[in-house]
Amino acid sequence: MTVRKGPQPKPTTMPEQGVVPGLSMADLGIADGLGPADRPRLEPRPAALLMYHPERWCVSEGQVVPLLGRMPLIAGVGGVKQARGGKINLDLARASSTKRGWTILPPDCEGPGTSYLHSPMPGVYLTRWETAHAGSSVVSFDGPGYAAWLRRLMASGRIPSPPPYVLERLRARIRQETLVLQDQVRTVPSVQVELDRRLSDLTAVERELDAVSLSPIPQRPAGLDLEE
Repeated sequence: MTVRKGPQPKPTTMPEQGVVPGLSMADLGIADGLGPADRPRLEPRPAALLMYHPERWCVSEGQVVPLLGRMPLIAGVGGVKQARGGKINLDLARASSTKRGWTILPPDCEGPGTSYLHSPMPGVYLTRWETAHAGSSVVSFDGPGYAAWLRRLMASGRIPSPPPYVLERLRARIRQETLVLQDQVRTVPSVQVELDRRLSDLTAVERELDAVSLSPIPQRPAGLDLEE
């Protein structure tokens, strides 16, 4: 687990399976029972849904994983609307995201009773890999746990495997970066750490390429009805 710069305060209690209020604006201010000394010093953070795109991938913790996007659940932003009773209407937002190639992951995408969100205090929503701390603005992040979760979604088919052409493009980019770093390391030895990391990333991408089959779209003759 990596922690952002700052003191190492005592973590507040965090539920193993986060609570999501059924996508209702009215539920964003639920009481948490925390006293002033136990409450994190965090600015308001609206709930946000995670989304994946078939062409957005990266290497994290030595594994190829999707680079997810976020859809803030704020009425009036990105097509999100507030319906009667405080419920959130995502029809327009979902249609717009789908048109751009995104697929929304529901909070309980691993099954009933699960959620990738939790609320450590009213008005603040974090992913379950983020931990708030009592009396602090520090939020720690469990990178290995997050990467493992993404790989589980891939293994279950909830997120499709990356297309081979995307992996080829990712491999080419990392190769180019390693060439630059190999030139730099001759005069700046400290660059070796970053070079080793990118070489490890390259190995991960090549391993992923070996696991998928190249499936190009079949070519068919295209006739044109042209006037003589």
